[in-house]
Amino acid sequence: MYRLYAIGLLAFLAAGGISLPPQASSGQAGSPIAGPIQGEGSEVFKCTIVGNGVFKKSHRYFGFRVYEGSHGTTLRTTYGGLPSPKQARAELKEWAKGAKRVIEKGPTRDASGHSIGQRVVAIFANSHGEWTRVAWTKNSDLFIVDSVSARAALYFEERFNDDGIAMTEEVPSN
Repeated sequence: MYRLYAIGLLAFLAAGGISLPPQASSGQAGSPIAGPIQGEGSEVFKCTIVGNGVFKKSHRYFGFRVYEGSHGTTLRTTYGGLPSPKQARAELKEWAKGAKRVIEKGPTRDASGHSIGQRVVAIFANSHGEWTRVAWTKNSDLFIVDSVSARAALYFEERFNDDGIAMTEEVPSN
């Protein structure tokens, strides 16, 4: 059953112009994530799919959510806890493979400025178009945001919590 779901999800994402591996997360599909940001021209995102998958390197489960924006933007968040920071970095490297262009690469830092992981912002492309992937590790956790909108991907990155849930539903137009 899982394989059929995963195949259907990948077909849905490929048809929408995003070709991504599966992931896992908690929550209800169809319910918007509460967010305090409002404004004229904002794009409101609603969670439409919640699922899970298995990381290639570690064979551990991860969760994902697919969001549909009111302006037609598709966005996907992925979260997984790995056994060690080293394994999280290996999965990050796997998810960064095939990038058309790496925009940023560097450490992830905590509030005190200490390095707690790695971060990559990259552009990917296939026959359907381009998308932005923001991926980072925080100790042994891996977080990924994919969207055809770089602005939306970076905005969701800022609002991602430790459970892999984006804590916003609106992205301002500016």
